Amino acid sequence: MPRFQVLTNPDAEILVMDAALSRVARGVGRLVVEMEPGLYKVKVNRAGSLREQLVELQEEGTEIELRVETFRAVAPVAAMLSDPGAVNALGFLATMAGHDVVVMTRQPLELSPPRIPLAGMRLFRWGDTRGAIALARSEYWRQPGPSTQIIGDERWAVNGIRLTEGHAETFILEMRRGGRVSRQPVLVSPDWQTRIFIGIGGKKRTGPSSVSIQMARPHSPLVYQRGDQSAEVTRIALTKGRTIFLGHDLLEMLLSGKFEHPLMGIAGLHLFLDAVERRKAGDTSYDPEGVAKYFDHTPCELIDQVLINMTRLLHPDRPAQAGKDLVFADPDQPESADLTALRVRAGRIAGRVRIATPPMFRASWDALVAAAAHDDRVWIERSLWRVVGQAGAIAPYLAWSPGKRSVGAMLTAIGKQVNLRIEFSQTLSKAAAQLAPFINPADPASWPSSLTEKLLLPKSILGGNPPARPTSRRR
Repeated sequence: MPRFQVLTNPDAEILVMDAALSRVARGVGRLVVEMEPGLYKVKVNRAGSLREQLVELQEEGTEIELRVETFRAVAPVAAMLSDPGAVNALGFLATMAGHDVVVMTRQPLELSPPRIPLAGMRLFRWGDTRGAIALARSEYWRQPGPSTQIIGDERWAVNGIRLTEGHAETFILEMRRGGRVSRQPVLVSPDWQTRIFIGIGGKKRTGPSSVSIQMARPHSPLVYQRGDQSAEVTRIALTKGRTIFLGHDLLEMLLSGKFEHPLMGIAGLHLFLDAVERRKAGDTSYDPEGVAKYFDHTPCELIDQVLINMTRLLHPDRPAQAGKDLVFADPDQPESADLTALRVRAGRIAGRVRIATPPMFRASWDALVAAAAHDDRVWIERSLWRVVGQAGAIAPYLAWSPGKRSVGAMLTAIGKQVNLRIEFSQTLSKAAAQLAPFINPADPASWPSSLTEKLLLPKSILGGNPPARPTSRRR
């Protein structure tokens, strides 16, 4: 049969449909298949931006190239900027001055009235709001203040700050938009510069903001060139649940650890684990040709190598250990909750682990909560649950509104809701009385495990003894 080859961006999805618009082939980055001659429709999806083309497959075979160069990005991508050099120049001092965090905002000129750059935004260490730093103020940087400039049809602003004490820490980004306040975790790690890109949308000052958080080497340009764009594409893919980490090039990037964007590694491994779990469940409909080896022969090796790479990248202060010792969580070495979540998903925890700080990604939090509801080896601190237990999301990131919630009051409310559902079901079916007995809302410890696991309630908030705290003296 004729050979049909489609080439596109390494992080773009390829879909081929026949004349009846039935899917006949899928892939990522590059697709090579043998099919009957005829008319086909090729669709390429990159971060939500689409390109389509009708192709007639000839007897001698057909090869096409269909790339997507622009997509809806929050981070500054060169191909989508009117003046990439001006954006890099604006952020030059922030990236070069030894700052641990760089915050850059962009807002359309039509925003009326214009929002004061970085107004309503502040950063503080997890659990330390008294030490919050207002990003619109200048004295913390000993600079004239946030640098601002009109570039094209947008108003840009950038500022930077030193935060860390030589080890990875979790900070909280707070954003106020009118009467709404959101908070979300931001990981800051030695040897890396955390970059927070915020796009202010809408025509009002209270309009929604889009956020992209990345890590890059200090002194590297802020604007993404072609080789860096996959970091932003991966963020969008995790938001939309698109399993793009099946393409050969992206998998090799994960395996080799050559990427220069650690947060892309976290999001990418989440997406790869999604594919592994889907395949274990019997769904192989999205396995591009040529990558079956990663699932059939080397998934464990790939996952372990990525975990080793990510540990070394995010925690360079971790005592030197043999590679395999970095695969499993070390209870004596505090680490990013996102990294712990990946170990949990991959089954790489040997003992009990404490989760005392929130992860950046919503996928990480979901994985930790699901595990904590079934296995008391994953222990989510009650103090963390009081703040984050009912959190939502901003794109792929975990986010919540300020305030602490009573765990007891929350469980009592859940118990009452469960009893209401039981009572309602019993009015419909007498048999339900035997299958769903009432529970005591005031005594969650007595609830059956089948119920608490279904409700995704961590065992740590139901009672029990926590694991020992890490012996490390680091924060």
